[in-house]
Amino acid sequence: MLPVFASVVTIAAMFAILWKWDATLALLALAVVPFMVVVFYLYAAAMTKLSYAQQEAESRIYQIAEQTLSAMPAVPGLQPGRVE
Repeated sequence: MLPVFASVVTIAAMFAILWKWDATLALLALAVVPFMVVVFYLYAAAMTKLSYAQQEAESRIYQIAEQTLSAMPAVPGLQPGRVE
């Protein structure tokens, strides 16, 4: 709920500043907000699903990297070498 509140406050502040510059342009900019809301609701579910899939893929990559890097010190110890 906090991101929605922050977005509303940001739009209100931008509208107030733009109103002082040019009222017509401010009203035109405000007219776009309902379309933005509709597009957000249309694509929110798909974006959430894809975001989760991306996080899962990144998790697998980090897991492989961690396994590889944690095993590196053990590898030279297993190789036969000169005894001093």
